[in-house]
Amino acid sequence: MVGSGTRRSVKKSRGGCTRCKAQHLKCDEKKPGCGRCERLGITCPGYSQSLRWSTKHEVNSWRVDRLAAAAAASASASASSPTSPEQTDLQIPAQNGGLEWLDFSYGPSMENEVGLASPIGDNHLFGIDNLHDWTPNDLLLVPEENTSLTPLMPHQPSSALDQPMLKSLGPRRSRPQTSGGAIPKALAHQPSDLLSYYFQVMPRVYSTFDSHKNPFRTAVSDLFSHSLAVNLAAQSMAAAFLSEVHPRFAAIGAKLRREALQVIQSKPSNDYDVLLALMMCGPTGNWHQTSDLGLAAYKEMRSRLHALSASEHQPPNLPFFQEGMLHWEMILSYAADSNLLGPGFKYRPAIPRHAKHEAHPWTGVGHQTAQIVADIGRLVRRQRLSSREQQFVTQAYIRQMSQDLDTARELEQRLLACEHPDESDIVPTEDAATPAWHIRAIAELNRYAGLLQLYRVFPDLLTERPQAEDATDPTASEENNATLVDLTNLSSPLHTDSRRNQWLTRFSLEALRILETIPAESGTKDFQPFIIVALASELVCETVPPQQQDTTAAVSSAFAEVAMMRKFVIDRLTAFLRLIPPKPIRACLDIIRDTWRRIDAGECDVYWLDVMIQNGWTTIMA
Repeated sequence: MVGSGTRRSVKKSRGGCTRCKAQHLKCDEKKPGCGRCERLGITCPGYSQSLRWSTKHEVNSWRVDRLAAAAAASASASASSPTSPEQTDLQIPAQNGGLEWLDFSYGPSMENEVGLASPIGDNHLFGIDNLHDWTPNDLLLVPEENTSLTPLMPHQPSSALDQPMLKSLGPRRSRPQTSGGAIPKALAHQPSDLLSYYFQVMPRVYSTFDSHKNPFRTAVSDLFSHSLAVNLAAQSMAAAFLSEVHPRFAAIGAKLRREALQVIQSKPSNDYDVLLALMMCGPTGNWHQTSDLGLAAYKEMRSRLHALSASEHQPPNLPFFQEGMLHWEMILSYAADSNLLGPGFKYRPAIPRHAKHEAHPWTGVGHQTAQIVADIGRLVRRQRLSSREQQFVTQAYIRQMSQDLDTARELEQRLLACEHPDESDIVPTEDAATPAWHIRAIAELNRYAGLLQLYRVFPDLLTERPQAEDATDPTASEENNATLVDLTNLSSPLHTDSRRNQWLTRFSLEALRILETIPAESGTKDFQPFIIVALASELVCETVPPQQQDTTAAVSSAFAEVAMMRKFVIDRLTAFLRLIPPKPIRACLDIIRDTWRRIDAGECDVYWLDVMIQNGWTTIMA
């Protein structure tokens, strides 16, 4: 039996190099560098001991300043070094606490998770199949406690998309590689509060759904410790969202985005991480500055994708980026002139017959619709600018107008002929906040939005369609019958501006009733602002004689319906101010309110695109 001798004491050191402490490993504290770092062939970060102020009993207001200061240190790292951005270590603060006020629930600290990240390998397109050390409790999946906070609508059957007016139209009918070069050691060993915030919020904003199929969560989590471009792009997005909390984030976010684009420009290769970073920071310029359309990034992406599609060895993830370009061009086509965008981007994914449709994070299941709506945007913007600049009627102008009308007819037929898969034919998103019917509804709403642009700018298209509002139910009242328009009966055309405007208002109401069924917290929220502006601009309240303005007779059921739908539009966009980056949403609110103000003041043929251009409110509505 062992005697009760004195137990040998073990010296506990609170020293050790930063890397060993971050990975909870024993450090021999050799000078100038520890033995473990020497064995690994890496530079030892040293033995400075970090002291952390306890905030347990303090109010939370100062933490915003602390986060801003930490992010500023990260953003200024490359500026303080004479080397290129790709060779610069990001000096990300090394405190282990992160943003306590955000209530993270992703499991281990960012210090541990950065060390566990591995290259993307074969995990391309929508998911990461081989996650190695990652677990469902880490950054890859949305925490259940977060998704449970999202109020969800009950499952909506297919009949929820009641579309009598739209239906009445009917048709006339090798492994990817990460970017080259040495990876800054700071990326793999230091945490970042902005990166933490990115994973907390941004994947649910930047994709129509958030699950392991969301590349803006899975691929970014696998790449941010290896790719400086992805790292900077993710931080810039997080800073842009936080700019409402503290103005310092505005400058930080803009600088991080510029640095990300510089890194991308310095890489001629079209590796997965470079394209993903370009997809992240390219369309988000309006998050930092409302009028920033990111045209340079758009052209860069187009050029790289054209080069890849023309190559003999196309990467398997190319279709993901090509389909994403369809949405990018759609939201740009209403904000930028056609000569700046170049020819329309064309892509048609190959879907095997009888195969289920996999939703894309941006286009959902409406890639064809997005492409047509983009073409409509190019056409109507060019036509509106031309009408503003044309002072005299010439033969050339008349010929161009005739060609534009023919193009509009063709686009109308193509848009009406688009087929969207049924809910049962869509692969589940595995996101409780975004069931498959949300994805299909957004595709249908984009169709509504595109048709409304054609019918507003080219009213002859609607006039050419035979109308018979009384044919469906001759005994019904005019107000009730106004919701059903039979465009197949050959009785009377829409030949007056008043009847045409009434039809457009009812068509808009039909679409917005579909949007009402989708909760504001749906994963499709960042893909709704353009739809809302395009539809809400046709919410025209009926006029009454001046002597009846202050009487109850002025409030008919039709007037009340339009007024209540206007309130829904304002409420939905106001809710988006806290759910998605707010700067473009404020522009959307300004456009809608000024459009309604002009309509209510008695102006004729008010069009939201004219209002946006005249007031200088041009932005990407996403």
